[in-house]
Formats: sequence, C-alpha cells, structure tokens
Amino acid sequence: MLELQTEIDGVKLNAVDIISWNSEDRINHFKVMVRLLKAINVLQQAMAQLLAASAAED
Repeated sequence: MLELQTEIDGVKLNAVDIISWNSEDRINHFKVMVRLLKAINVLQQAMAQLLAASAAED
C-alpha cells in the first residue's frame, strides 16, 4: 500500500494505492482510492486534459 498527497489547482488530494502481486512478482491487482469528492473532480479534469493533449499529438 502506498499513500500519496499532492495539490492540484489549490485542492489538496489524498490517495492510497493498493497493489497486489502474484507468485511471479507481477502486479495482478491495482486499486486507487482518492479522498474528498472535490479532489476527485479536480483529478478527473486534469486527467481529461492530459488525455486530450496526448490524443491531439497522435
């Protein structure tokens, strides 16, 4: 489990990554949990902008 904290556009974001590995040391389960609805909304907007910019490059 990894915990992270950051700030996006003035909104504090707190998240936890829960990762499981199989017997071959490969990730077989990855879950991200983000706190505060406001942080989720800001994160979604930032991700949408990055994906749109990436698609425009192709």
